[in-house]
Amino acid sequence: MKENNISIIIPTLNEAINIKPLLLHLLQNSIAKNLAEIIIVDCGSTDDTQKIVVEFSLINNKVKLIKKATNKKS
Repeated sequence: MKENNISIIIPTLNEAINIKPLLLHLLQNSIAKNLAEIIIVDCGSTDDTQKIVVEFSLINNKVKLIKKATNKKS
């Protein structure tokens, strides 16, 4: 039986306190063997969210960071 590849997309904004436990859970869960990727879309965090995701991405190539520019109104 062929395994399904699963992509998880997580939008974030200043989630440094939550992102590490979430990534650890996803990577250690029984679903992990079917994970193709975990994409974190950061919407301009000013805390350590991006730094934490980058650290995870260096250890596990399934973790990817996309930096989305914030929509600032003039």
